[in-house]
Amino acid sequence: MPANTPALAIPYPLPSDAVTDYPGVGQDLAETVEAEVVKRADKTSSSTQEFAGPISIGQRVVDPDSRLTLGKTAAASSLQNLPWLQCGISTGTDNDLILCMSASSGAIRFYGGNPGTQNDQPGTGSNRELGRFSMSGATLQVKGDISTGPANTNDKTVVGLYLGGPGANGYIQTIAAAYNSGALFCAVAAESQWRFTIDHQGLLSWGPGGAVSLDTQMRRSAVNTLDLYNGAWGTYRAAAFAVQSDRDAKADIRALPAEEDRVLVEGLLAAPVYTFKRKGAGEERHLGVMTDELPEHVVLEGTYNPDPNESEGDVPTSFVDLYKFATGLLAVSQHLAERVAALEAAAAAKG
Repeated sequence: MPANTPALAIPYPLPSDAVTDYPGVGQDLAETVEAEVVKRADKTSSSTQEFAGPISIGQRVVDPDSRLTLGKTAAASSLQNLPWLQCGISTGTDNDLILCMSASSGAIRFYGGNPGTQNDQPGTGSNRELGRFSMSGATLQVKGDISTGPANTNDKTVVGLYLGGPGANGYIQTIAAAYNSGALFCAVAAESQWRFTIDHQGLLSWGPGGAVSLDTQMRRSAVNTLDLYNGAWGTYRAAAFAVQSDRDAKADIRALPAEEDRVLVEGLLAAPVYTFKRKGAGEERHLGVMTDELPEHVVLEGTYNPDPNESEGDVPTSFVDLYKFATGLLAVSQHLAERVAALEAAAAAKG
């Protein structure tokens, strides 16, 4: 009398069975194995194996403990109605991660929770759509933010790139380990040099591209102060230059005392005019004055930053404040106009 295996009841002969009984036992064995294979697989082909229910690696799909599950069920209006992959990572269903593909749009969606309790409607109850990827033509669309490090736009502790932002506000945020590291680089294909860069201290650099290195830089040197400097002072060009001078924006307005006015006028009248070349800026000759020969009223003392790897300017230098200089020239014109008027009045009196 043959015995059977405990799980699938597959028959096998015992030592005491007659040899003549083996054909019957063998037939029972073959039929049992075939029936079990047919029951476990709806259809088998050379390249595809389809199963009637979910496939679970680890514990059963209904258990919240650690497992990896591939499946699709026909529950109406349920996330389980879509093909999905579920990774359970703890005993709490809130920590599960579910990956599914939308049958209508082809979007790949990430959910947190249990597929048995999540409806395919993000943002309701315990249903949390964590992210979505989809294609629109040749464009990859992402619902949600993209980050290579920071958890959100308020996280300044992790090095990386963050694209996104709360609500309708968009951000491109980069966090670096050092302030003089690059943040944005722009180039043209087939050119060996960058055309425009921004580093993490706000240094803006431009170049002509091709094989020519960056040659123009603008940076912060002090509070509310920008320098155009890259080994030599640069040139700003425009059709007009406007200085804000609204009375409502000023405080403690006073007329220049007569003695200071005299010193200003005499100092400007005595200032020599020179032609010169700027160091490190080629052979072009310029026309101008020297700050050490001008009245202090029109001179601005400051610092600049010759090294783009430093965040603050610390080399002392002096500048001509063009607005003050123009105002000083106005004072000179007024003084000369008064002298001309006095001479004309004297000549008329004699006449």
